[in-house]
Amino acid sequence: GKIRLAKRLIEFLKENIKEEEEPEVFFTYLEYFQKGYVIAKENNITDIVELFEVEFKELLDIKEKRKFVIRALGKTKSDFGLRMLLTTLWEEESLEEIKEALTLLGEKAVKELLKLFPEIENLVIRKRIIELLISLPQMDLKDLKELVFDKRWSVQRDILYIIGEKKLQELISYIEELATSGQDIVRKEAVKALSKIKSDEAKKILLNCLEDKNEEIRKEVVKALCGFTDEETVSKIKEYLKKNIEKIEEAEILLEIIKGLKKIKDKEIIPLLFKILEEKNILRKPKYPSELRKEALKYLAEFKEDKKIIEKFKDFKNDPEPEIRTF
Repeated sequence: GKIRLAKRLIEFLKENIKEEEEPEVFFTYLEYFQKGYVIAKENNITDIVELFEVEFKELLDIKEKRKFVIRALGKTKSDFGLRMLLTTLWEEESLEEIKEALTLLGEKAVKELLKLFPEIENLVIRKRIIELLISLPQMDLKDLKELVFDKRWSVQRDILYIIGEKKLQELISYIEELATSGQDIVRKEAVKALSKIKSDEAKKILLNCLEDKNEEIRKEVVKALCGFTDEETVSKIKEYLKKNIEKIEEAEILLEIIKGLKKIKDKEIIPLLFKILEEKNILRKPKYPSELRKEALKYLAEFKEDKKIIEKFKDFKNDPEPEIRTF
């Protein structure tokens, strides 16, 4: 008799809930629906549970009502509810409701999200998973360790990117380990993460990374260190610039270095700035791009009290680039 009554309730809700446009009435139907499912689950009435689950799936497909259904799924505190919630991760507009629902599912949700992260290759969804994880009160950031040290380099790279974006200082010891022992692509991402965290501890690790065997990573480290203005760091950047100016072909890196050093107005790099301005390629044209040369000129202009520098500006009156001529 109870089963027959439950089936009639489901039929009644099916007929009314999908078409209901009045919010308060819809919420009432949905609440009965959610409670009916929980009761059926607690009493192991498998046939009824399956009927409810089919209807939940169909309700979740109704875009206008999806947010309310997501909340209801969280309240079921069931494995089915969790599975259904995980299918909604692709919808950014429902993120707040998903957070609310997953919080109700507790540690079970944390475990499933951690398990799901490596299986999803889409970086946007991976970012969303971490955002959800760190918002859950049941989450301990140290639980991310298994992702940081996952055997797949692509998982390590993406989790490092997200840690950097979120500035998760608490995980800096994990980043340090990968910055020194990971594959090249992982070490590079670890350096980028440290540059975003920008703490004293991050700076110390970056200074150690200047000894990396890979030149591309050393360049990334120098770019990252340009965000710091203490004496030790500036000294290391100047040292790197003096040693490598002939080797650095990427104008972007030189630009970052000059912008970084500009904060401390250091006369020691004046010869290097003039080198950037004056050096020519084999076609007798400026070796360095216009943006970089202009930045070098701006830096030199900071020393306007130095008459020799200002006098030397006259040499650029016939420069082939209008932006330099008219500076």
